[in-house]
Amino acid sequence: MMKFLPLKPEDLPRLFPYFSQQAFRLSDYTVGFQIMWSLYASTQYAEEEGCLILRSNFGGRTRFNYPLSPTADEAAELRALEHLEKHCVLEGTPLVLGAIPSERLTTVTQRYGRNLTMTNPRTWRDYLYNISDFADYVGKRFSGQRNHVSKFRRNYPNAVFRLMTQADIPAVKAFLEVYAERQYAKNSFIATEELKGSFRLLDAFESLQMVGGILEEGGTVIAVTIGDISGDTLVIHVEKALVSYEGVYPTIAHEFAKAMRGFGVSYINREDDAGDCGLRKSKLQYNPIQILDKYTI
Repeated sequence: MMKFLPLKPEDLPRLFPYFSQQAFRLSDYTVGFQIMWSLYASTQYAEEEGCLILRSNFGGRTRFNYPLSPTADEAAELRALEHLEKHCVLEGTPLVLGAIPSERLTTVTQRYGRNLTMTNPRTWRDYLYNISDFADYVGKRFSGQRNHVSKFRRNYPNAVFRLMTQADIPAVKAFLEVYAERQYAKNSFIATEELKGSFRLLDAFESLQMVGGILEEGGTVIAVTIGDISGDTLVIHVEKALVSYEGVYPTIAHEFAKAMRGFGVSYINREDDAGDCGLRKSKLQYNPIQILDKYTI
């Protein structure tokens, strides 16, 4: 039987190679996502056939992520999947595979045929963008974003954007406390968990090669963004700003994309909308090139 161990932040540096070159561009297969949500999901991990298998629990239901090969070795993934199948039989656990990328859907459906049920909730699909769209805001499709950035710069001509460093962590944590007090929904369990996860992300900022940006006005932090690079994709895990500064969100998204384009990144994954109507509308207004499926089987 496979041995699953609790996924702890201190385990992630050793497991980092599994995440750093994953080809699916899904947020679920990034080290930053695991830092933020592994405690909430009681995530555990096992290694088989050179692949990483994650087991998590949402709403009392156990799910296994599709085996993750650092080199996208499909044969190794299938061998690892066979180990997982045997494990579930021996443990008496239903085999529920979650966050299956579209690139592996045919493989899985052919493997199980009629013996499966499949869902693909719109709530959890990631939004994928060209980084050049955010970095340039070119054309009629982005006229609204350009107008917001222009207004922000007129109102706050001395505002400065810069990439985050380890030395900025205390100031960013202080900003998040202010943000939470002003703008988080009161008594929101998920918002509280997200804040805790953001602090864990900052604690691992340097050791796990996170990237981030800060927007300051008059020496005060008014917006932050944090993510990590996985293959050719920048995955944004945290983007928070004080909305009293009109246009601040399009501005920090624009500045961060400009800065990160020089790091060999072609795409931005801005994660899912969690079913929030306002957030969905905002993400669609930035013209995603793809909404990434995540199948559960």
